[in-house]
Amino acid sequence: MADPNSATAASPTMDSARYGLLLRAWLARSAPRAAEGAYCGWRDAATGDHSFPYPEITGYMLTFASYCRWQPAEVSEPECASRWLTSILADGRIDCRPDKPTPAVYLFDLGMIAQGLLRYGTYREDAELIESGLKLVQAIRQALPHGGEPLAPIIGAHRLPPTWSTAGTAHLLKLLLPLLTAARLGDEASLPAAHRLITAVGTPFAPDRTPEVITCPGADVVSLHAACYAAEGLWAFGTGADDTESAVLARRITRWVWGHQLAGGGFPGFIRRDGSPAGGPQSDVLAQAIRLAHLTQAQVDGLDRAVDALTASAAVDGEGIGIVYSPGSAARHLNTWASMFAAQALDLHEIAGHRIDWPDLV
Repeated sequence: MADPNSATAASPTMDSARYGLLLRAWLARSAPRAAEGAYCGWRDAATGDHSFPYPEITGYMLTFASYCRWQPAEVSEPECASRWLTSILADGRIDCRPDKPTPAVYLFDLGMIAQGLLRYGTYREDAELIESGLKLVQAIRQALPHGGEPLAPIIGAHRLPPTWSTAGTAHLLKLLLPLLTAARLGDEASLPAAHRLITAVGTPFAPDRTPEVITCPGADVVSLHAACYAAEGLWAFGTGADDTESAVLARRITRWVWGHQLAGGGFPGFIRRDGSPAGGPQSDVLAQAIRLAHLTQAQVDGLDRAVDALTASAAVDGEGIGIVYSPGSAARHLNTWASMFAAQALDLHEIAGHRIDWPDLV
């Protein structure tokens, strides 16, 4: 394998099933981590520098470790990461985004941390992790509207520039995963809260408006990444709660996302209100779109081109391959969450009969 600090493009002749295995290897052994055990969002392939310790991504990794059925004796990193999460939560450090100039508690991030703790805690039969996850779910429930007031993606009085993550709500439908998981663990208040969340978000997809999906009210662009999050949460709820309406809506959003595929097979991170791409391809959206096409059983064109684009965005690094976040960009950031999304997408695409149980969706 290549030097970890100088990633090279993976072989274009390698089959995509093999890519899935090498993505798992990278995530198990070479994904960027901080000294204290947390996972980071990305590593610069040229310099070796990595992002800040990222609680949300650490939560994702705990879910992914459960999906892969990693054992601590073989892959010990998730165990250390889970202890890091419980320690910062015990200290009251739930702002989740140390990269932001104004500390803020992102509801979405809390949900992905909660899901990781609940899923990994269940997998490892660790009551402490489950308890920590349930406490976060309680905080999420308390932040949801009760009497028609607007849903706020950030807890507390924070003033941040409006984006899909600070002012939008469509992506918050992915919080249906931790709410439904908590309900399955006996938390009786979480299923009603899931229905409150769906009501509060409203209609994320409307074919008679332009754009059909709104991820930030009043914005000139739409985040396909956030739209995919919405579809993922609805798919999970449709599957886990046997909710046909949510399942149908997830499929409709998926088809809409696929209507914005680029000629090269990938997907832009954002589109303008008229549907034209705003910026270059973004690998996390690409992996999400492939995964959703399989999960929702949406009939889409261009699936093989998308898989080719995804595998072309992989780069050899350490003990496997990581996904480059912005293919074609001068900055080659090997991205942790895009690599997890890609591993699940390729599993679904290449392994006959493979399925992802909704609690294992990263």
